[in-house]
Amino acid sequence: MLEQAQGMPPRRDAVSDPIEVPHDGRPVYVLHLRVRQYETDALGHVNNAVYLNYLEQAAIEHAEAMGFGKARLAELGGFFVVRRHEIDYLDSAVAGDELAITTWPETLSGPRAVRCYEIRNAARAKRIVAARTLWVWIDRTTGRPRPMPRAILDAYAVKAGTPDQQDS
Repeated sequence: MLEQAQGMPPRRDAVSDPIEVPHDGRPVYVLHLRVRQYETDALGHVNNAVYLNYLEQAAIEHAEAMGFGKARLAELGGFFVVRRHEIDYLDSAVAGDELAITTWPETLSGPRAVRCYEIRNAARAKRIVAARTLWVWIDRTTGRPRPMPRAILDAYAVKAGTPDQQDS
């Protein structure tokens, strides 16, 4: 129950609790990129740590597309930091693969925002990674967590009758 208190759902395996792209009006964002050679390991696969870079880049671009770039976050008096990642590695990618990194908010409450992701091989539509990240809103002045501003909560809320995907 400690994880629930910290804002993440309890641990589950990928089979019992799949992460699925929502179609309920939450803002969904897709980042497309090509795997670069230097991102691979000795086996020729994308290094597991590189997937974290992909997830963070998708989150940053999604926030910017929603109007929450660095300058806007500074105006709101805070910034997000990662508290925890939960990643299921389901397949592998190699240099030259085109990937689609999809991200969306799962829950937002107080200072905690749980964001989900999936990474798919764009050509094969094969899911490579499913992940969740717990982000925490930090007050720029105190350096302590505080509830997210209403502007962020409203922007990421479920919107009935709106398109559910933005492509980069």
